[in-house]
Amino acid sequence: FLPLATSTASAQRNAPLPPPCTFGGSANVAVRRPYVGLPTLDVMWFSTLDEGSSPGVFGDGFRQALARRLSGAVFRIGVIEDVVHRSATTGDAATVLSLATRAGAKFALAGVPSVGSNSTLRVTLALFELPHRNPVWRRSFPYDSAGTLALEQAIAIEVATKILGKLTPKERQLLARVPTQRGDAYDAMLRGDAAELSDASDTAAVAYEEALKLDPRLADAQAKLAL
Repeated sequence: FLPLATSTASAQRNAPLPPPCTFGGSANVAVRRPYVGLPTLDVMWFSTLDEGSSPGVFGDGFRQALARRLSGAVFRIGVIEDVVHRSATTGDAATVLSLATRAGAKFALAGVPSVGSNSTLRVTLALFELPHRNPVWRRSFPYDSAGTLALEQAIAIEVATKILGKLTPKERQLLARVPTQRGDAYDAMLRGDAAELSDASDTAAVAYEEALKLDPRLADAQAKLAL
């Protein structure tokens, strides 16, 4: 749709999907760099699931990780960065697209997790080219034992390719980077990121500790826990 040891092209934020869902309310978003001549992207994440009905990894942590993967790997796209966390409110696609437009985005990416009749978790994403309200790209991904890391890689590559038309070998390599071989460790780290974004530092620390138990070499989790 990924957050503490980032490069100069840093964190970022959201863009919209079609159905009414939960998204961030206060629209204090800014572009840190001018991004002159670059297509700009606002990555927005909606979550309509309770923690009890999902792995708890989809939401702000995943959204931020997806945005950072894109900004850290593809410098030909200007990924918009949030300066203020958006509190949960309710909105529809038109409202979210309006937020992305005010943030200066040319493209808006939004995702919604859902549970199917067979209890299978899926994530549906849509990419909009503003000001048009019909998505230029839309796809549903299943969540399985590979965890969110494989989804993050696939989504980032497809979205960047759709925006730019063709990726360089270096961009594709960076978009596919793997910080850990343990999908469960990565999921735990994203839960920590989501907690930290909600100012729940104690909960975040527990999640980072869990990630390090699963993979003691996960450098991002080590850095975040230290901070």
